[in-house]
Amino acid sequence: MAYRGLHALSQPAYLEDFINSVSNLPQELRDKYGRMGELDALVQRLKNEADALVRELLRKPGSSDPDRGRDTTSLQQMGTKLEQLQAQCVKLNQEKLQLAETAYNTVDQHVRDLDTKLREYEAYLRREGQWPDDLQSLVVNTDHTKMASMKNAAAAAAAAHTAAAPATTARSTQKAPSKGQRKSGEPSTLHIMDDMPIDPNEPRYCYCQNVSYGQMVACESGDCPYEWFHFECVGLTEPPKGEWICPDCRARTGRVR
Repeated sequence: MAYRGLHALSQPAYLEDFINSVSNLPQELRDKYGRMGELDALVQRLKNEADALVRELLRKPGSSDPDRGRDTTSLQQMGTKLEQLQAQCVKLNQEKLQLAETAYNTVDQHVRDLDTKLREYEAYLRREGQWPDDLQSLVVNTDHTKMASMKNAAAAAAAAHTAAAPATTARSTQKAPSKGQRKSGEPSTLHIMDDMPIDPNEPRYCYCQNVSYGQMVACESGDCPYEWFHFECVGLTEPPKGEWICPDCRARTGRVR
């Protein structure tokens, strides 16, 4: 950490308290992500069981078979079993989503605590006249961009498995990058759960200067001030093919796409 380089300066007890408090964070996260991995395995096993049950249902003879075609009791039992499997999958994924949000909140709180402690430490050193004139401030303007993106990505990933059978998509999606991060090649698209609670520190994108939600596409221009755009804000109804440049950057650079 930045303040470790100031070993010659006195270090208040409150900063040591922070270092002690964060020492257990790696193990906490390992425990949570380990449990999420276990939940993933359980959900996959239930989905495999549901798939096998569906295949068995499809193999059931139709009404042309006068004997087995009337076995409605068996069909009802299989249907009930499918509903139970789906309910179990939903319950397990809700637990996984809660773990992901807890992990995010834990790390985010530690980051905010560190910001506070650094401000206090810097103020202490300045009061004591121990702050070198040529040393930059320890405090940076933290927008928690990566943390907000991580929360959205974790929640979206957990929700993606709630169905008993796997869903198919036309193309892969990915989380929004941190400010300034760029993509190349095929245009990057983003899909975020619309009902996720909005983090007040989450970055703003697009002409509308709103947070990331719904489907979004990244401008491949190297210096686009907006970076990501909601489909509806740029008139898109499906992911574009090839490189995509936003209207402003096209007008500025004279590029066709």
